[in-house]
Amino acid sequence: MDLRWLEDVLILLEEGNLTRAAQRRAITQPAFSRRIRAFESWLGHDILDRDVNRVKIRDSARNNETEIRALIQRLNGLQKRMLLADAEQKQLTVTVQHSLALSVFPDFISLVNKEIEPLRYRLKTGDHPDCMSTLIRRDADIMLCYETLEGPKLPLDDTFLSMTWGVDCLVPVVSSALMVSLNSDRLTPAPIPVITFPKHSFFDQVLSSVSYKDVEHNPMLKVICESSFTAGAREMVLNGIGLAWVPMSLVSRKIESGELTDLSTTYGSVALKISLYARPEGTLNNSIVHKLKLLRGH
Repeated sequence: MDLRWLEDVLILLEEGNLTRAAQRRAITQPAFSRRIRAFESWLGHDILDRDVNRVKIRDSARNNETEIRALIQRLNGLQKRMLLADAEQKQLTVTVQHSLALSVFPDFISLVNKEIEPLRYRLKTGDHPDCMSTLIRRDADIMLCYETLEGPKLPLDDTFLSMTWGVDCLVPVVSSALMVSLNSDRLTPAPIPVITFPKHSFFDQVLSSVSYKDVEHNPMLKVICESSFTAGAREMVLNGIGLAWVPMSLVSRKIESGELTDLSTTYGSVALKISLYARPEGTLNNSIVHKLKLLRGH
């Protein structure tokens, strides 16, 4: 039985609505419904009455809300006591967007180990919604993620600790060799092959303010691949497969060397900040965020 299922049931009881409960858990409603069904399968009993027009929470769940809440607290307390039982075994679980696992997480470990204290780490990578969900359901202590400079605030309450780690930007880059190939011996330049992000993904939404949003209708661009991973897109760009918008932190040296060409002046770029969020409970989280703020001038 997954402890997250109990937390899902508790949130459902508090909200009384699948859609609102899924929003609080930072996952889609279908995914949330699947987790409720997984709990019901383990329990051997449905906690929801489902018909064509509505979904109703059964009394068997409502009447045991207090016990569910107490059980979650006891299990969380047991986990914390076991983790803190041996000071030498302090472990920090960090959830990180895929590209930041390459560009920022190594620096994060180095700084914490050098300036605060050596720790054991558990790294969980995912896309932006996955990282949010991992932090909210207590499967991670700290999250490193991208945010837009002017975008909406993340759905985390004020008890979460937070700081800005740094800045970055999404830039359209292409292999310089590919650009030469596309323009050589042609009266009209050939369309540039493009690697895009999945529709409605975090980076797809971030890039909605620049030429990326019109990539399907731009005669000078031709979509050939869709990728969820910026690191994979970067490798495709380096291999001359096409153009992609990737974090500057992953390609700055290649641009400086001339291996890649930055087409921001033509297709636009988007500035991003790298944010760190930490769960409010635990002296270790508080200590790390407080010291990191001092070290990075916040």
